[in-house]
Amino acid sequence: MGDRAGGRRLAIFGAGHVHVELIRRLGPIARAGAEVTIVEPEDFWYSGLATGVLGGRYEVELDRVDVARLARRAGAWLIRDRVEEIDPAARVARLAGGGTLGYDLAALDLGSTVPADRVPGLAEHAFAVKPIRRLAELRADLARRFRARPLGDGDAHARDPDGGDGPLRVLVIGGGATACELAGNVRALAERHRAPIAVTLASSGARLLPGFPEGAARAVSEALGRWAGITVRTGSTVDRVGPGEAVLAGGDRLPFDVAIAANGLTAHPLVARLGLPTSEGGRLLIDPHLRSVAEPTLFAGGDCATLAGVDLPRIGVVAIRQAPVLAHNLLASLRGRPLRRYRPRRHHLLILNLGDGTGLACFGPLWHRGRAMLWLKEVLDCSFLRRLG
Repeated sequence: MGDRAGGRRLAIFGAGHVHVELIRRLGPIARAGAEVTIVEPEDFWYSGLATGVLGGRYEVELDRVDVARLARRAGAWLIRDRVEEIDPAARVARLAGGGTLGYDLAALDLGSTVPADRVPGLAEHAFAVKPIRRLAELRADLARRFRARPLGDGDAHARDPDGGDGPLRVLVIGGGATACELAGNVRALAERHRAPIAVTLASSGARLLPGFPEGAARAVSEALGRWAGITVRTGSTVDRVGPGEAVLAGGDRLPFDVAIAANGLTAHPLVARLGLPTSEGGRLLIDPHLRSVAEPTLFAGGDCATLAGVDLPRIGVVAIRQAPVLAHNLLASLRGRPLRRYRPRRHHLLILNLGDGTGLACFGPLWHRGRAMLWLKEVLDCSFLRRLG
């Protein structure tokens, strides 16, 4: 086939963290003559700044990237629709709007969802943190509620057991990195509005931040627990959620005005309908070239896929680092050239925005909390967004 990919059709399904960086790198593929179509109904929202947007540290539009502008720059077609089904054997996708899209080569970056179905009533009565744009919507909802609860002369964070005009009661369900960031940034947003707040962080685990160094987890737990307006409850499994109340496995009841579901992540439901091998967690199994282990014309990355035998972390930095390999391998596949291997790193730099002006940085067993860490996070996040233009 030489260096040309003329007439061959590349379909890019989804515009998550892998694919926005892929789209930025589409120039060589378009110049090779491939017909590139992106299917994505929404703009891209960046996970790195999302909790800071919730806390009011950043303006909402800073976190949003216009996918249509990226597509135009890359010379690609954009279909503002959602993919409903993909037939890998026939190489045809069915779209929510009723249309179909055929392809010769495709890439999936569909992200993940919150497993709200694991807790009865959670989907109906709690605010899910996925997709990421939901945090901007949550900020608007909380701001409206705060305006109705102006700060009085007393303790801004004291709990009014009768509700009403007392502090807004926010229940965050989960104990991972996102849940901790949410608790701190909900409190930060309340302070910006000078509104009373009572945040409860309910985690089923014995400690917060499983998978993080024990010292880092302890430091975050102690910091959140010291802040007026936040209560940390570990070992508190939410059994069911009803209107204004969550019931724990032991029978305790946690009343709330707003509940936020941050109880983990699960694979996008479309992955299970592909009929291709998946991990125990439901993610598409891919080989070191980022292709489905059973279908070489289907590439994937980000939260919806993982390497066979390796459970890749569901974090933005992993997805972004897959993009250069994916871009190379798509072009190589179209040209009939050798593919490049994706080699995951053993450790990744993770920095949490705790909402108090500090960040918690972790790299393997090393960790540090301080204002400089939040500054570093902002430098890295804003640098990524500037690349996207």
